Amino acid sequence: MDEEYDDEGDSLLESQESEVEEYGISALYSLNKSVDGVAKEYIDIFFADKEWYVGGEIPTAVLHAPGFVQMVMEYDIAQGVDAAYDVMEKSGQIEYDKDEDNVSPDVRIVIDCLKQASDRGIPKCFAAGLILMYIDICLGIKVPKPLAYSGFGRG
Repeated sequence: MDEEYDDEGDSLLESQESEVEEYGISALYSLNKSVDGVAKEYIDIFFADKEWYVGGEIPTAVLHAPGFVQMVMEYDIAQGVDAAYDVMEKSGQIEYDKDEDNVSPDVRIVIDCLKQASDRGIPKCFAAGLILMYIDICLGIKVPKPLAYSGFGRG
């Protein structure tokens, strides 16, 4: 098959490949931006009634920090829950006396966050990142930088 050229001598095949690459990247960028916006909306919904561990309202700049938004978009429930338990255990800040229902505090925190997310109509795909954000922002237990780099970390 002979390659076709336009009036200016440029390869039509190369031109088409270039357009596909350009529009493909543009479409992916647009999709990522829209998922980013959806994640921010759910973050706002989840944290609407919560306070920062230092007291007071949580600034939007903290909630929308790129590391936190990325965490909400990328963590699946299994990874996020495992990471949440690991972070809380390693912190030494959670006492492990069971409550009246025989549930330890770390499990109660995760269950409560999952229930709140569900009650607020937040899809499960965002719940794991929200749990990790809650631990960091509301409990003051530092989520390690490999898990999330918010730019507002304490260390």
